Amino acid sequence: MKTRKILLILIAGLSFFTSCKEKSDIEALPPATQVGANTFGCLINGKVYKCSGFLDPGDIFNLLSEGCYFYYDKEEVTLQARIKEPKDNILIEFPNPKHLGTNTITEGIRYRTQEVDTDYDSKIVITRFGGGIISGTFQLKVTYDDGSTELITNGRFDFKNEE
Repeated sequence: MKTRKILLILIAGLSFFTSCKEKSDIEALPPATQVGANTFGCLINGKVYKCSGFLDPGDIFNLLSEGCYFYYDKEEVTLQARIKEPKDNILIEFPNPKHLGTNTITEGIRYRTQEVDTDYDSKIVITRFGGGIISGTFQLKVTYDDGSTELITNGRFDFKNEE
């Protein structure tokens, strides 16, 4: 009986620690705003990825910079986030929501040129698109050719082009 109580206390403590860590990771992400703050954040396999600032795509020296940029045409939107720590260049492409007539994109999403898994609830929800600003939230699952996967959760972006 005493062993069972100790085991239950250990399990409860581990659950509490795990939920606190996940909450602190989410709190480390930038807020989900719609003002053109040039922020990006998500958890990739539970690890925090975030950046802020404008990334000038025409600047040849921007390979060393951190920041956000988006481009769109009638058919497609491209989001780019260059992150210093952990070092990464995240590229997300999806159909233009204005062309589709919807704010929730579930098909045609590419992450680093890889199609996302449609059997998972992969989606991008656009909360603002206009006036040089695009904002939204996302969650994606990607399975690569070698069988490895990336689960991207709690994603949020708020980009404004400075052009």
